Amino acid sequence: MVTLALLTPAWMRHTMRTAPQYLPAFARFARSVMGVFRKDDARTAEEGIRKLEAFYASIKMPASLREAGVKEEDLENIAEKAVERGNLGTLTSIGKKEALQIMRDV
Repeated sequence: MVTLALLTPAWMRHTMRTAPQYLPAFARFARSVMGVFRKDDARTAEEGIRKLEAFYASIKMPASLREAGVKEEDLENIAEKAVERGNLGTLTSIGKKEALQIMRDV
């Protein structure tokens, strides 16, 4: 479960880049969950993600997939397995290439 949590900020940033129409949803998360109150949705969402990462650090969660025990050489296989039944995502489509990039961003 730690690895899934670690992927969340990278997934959020990926989704904001590839499907900017969902930026308000990430800003709502930042406001409602992380207590970030800015006028600009993009800055609000990014600050919310940074606060989520800071929370992870405060509970001594690994800061990267490598720290969580995932080896770089396994990422390609993990990405392939993740999409073996089709692309992931409801906000944006995540194929093997995108899944691999999200994992490498952690």
